[in-house]
Amino acid sequence: MPTGTKSISPSVKTAYMREYRARNREILRAYEREYRKKNPKIACSRGMRTRAKLRKQILNAYGNACACCGETTVQFLSLDHIHGDGAAHRREFGYKQLGSGGGEIYREVAKLGFPKDRFQLLCMSCNHSHGRYGYCPHKGRPTEPLVGRKKWNRTAKQNVITAYGGKCVCCDETALEFLSIDHINGQRRADETRHKGTYFYLWLKQQGYPKDIYQLLCMNCNFAEGHGGCPHKCPHKCPQQFTCTELAA
Repeated sequence: MPTGTKSISPSVKTAYMREYRARNREILRAYEREYRKKNPKIACSRGMRTRAKLRKQILNAYGNACACCGETTVQFLSLDHIHGDGAAHRREFGYKQLGSGGGEIYREVAKLGFPKDRFQLLCMSCNHSHGRYGYCPHKGRPTEPLVGRKKWNRTAKQNVITAYGGKCVCCDETALEFLSIDHINGQRRADETRHKGTYFYLWLKQQGYPKDIYQLLCMNCNFAEGHGGCPHKCPHKCPQQFTCTELAA
């Protein structure tokens, strides 16, 4: 790109920078990795701001409301894969854990033009229910009785929910499909890590359903709590990741 002149058009600058980044991709990536190592707090803050802006674009493009129940609280909303291919999509970016890879997926969705036939907004409770049970109680429950393993799993979860009061301690949600066990101090006990799913519920029963370590939260409140605070507890407290100025304005 020519230097020493102020008459270069923005389009020429943009084209030049795009070509420069493509030509020096590995050098720039190495520089970025080194910068992150030396300035972790700055890099983390910058990454959070970028992700928040992408998230705001996603929410705006998909209507700022859950497609199932109409929930509009931004801290509860998530991007849902309509055809149930979320896990495969995350693996494309090298992520295996549920809920990971959000930034990369946001960027791809924006690049694709926010396709409505593949993605939609769901609150975390509806998203979890659709993914875990194949339906959402907002739209009605299946009439067929549960049998075998599914009945065993449901009974174990119902026992846990009953033991912990039967409702979310934050918002009073009572639908079984939406409720989850929350770690009050945000940390897992060393002896619980080998117990997952229904076996975790059975383990809780063996431990006497300890109330000082675990509590019942709906998926919406659990998700919001994990990111810094739930608006049901304090409407003035915004999660650090989703700031008022960037998302609620």
